Amino acid sequence: MDQFKFRAYNKNRKAWDYFTPSNLPMYIQTLTFHNLEGNKYCLSTQLFDLKEKEVFHKDVLQDKMTGLKVVVEYGEYETRVGTGYGWYLALLEGGAAYTPLPKTLETYELIGNVIIDYED
Repeated sequence: MDQFKFRAYNKNRKAWDYFTPSNLPMYIQTLTFHNLEGNKYCLSTQLFDLKEKEVFHKDVLQDKMTGLKVVVEYGEYETRVGTGYGWYLALLEGGAAYTPLPKTLETYELIGNVIIDYED
């Protein structure tokens, strides 16, 4: 990654705030990725959807070829041949199917984020 980029949902403004390590508050810089997740911070994948929108952790994508809706996740996941670790796609509904995040998202459209669209 060239530079880490984060965003956090500001409930008061109902908008995303964007950060890089240089402009995050000092206490945030010492947290691990998993601690940031608990605070509703999302790390950029540095990939873009078919409409050139940047894709972040917890974003919901829809595959325009299959219609499937998936969530961008980070961590350990199961594959047919074993366990993987890193960015992956999980089905939004209906099961625990996982696939590693593709190198391009040219067939996926960003349609939301589970933090603001699917959580209380």
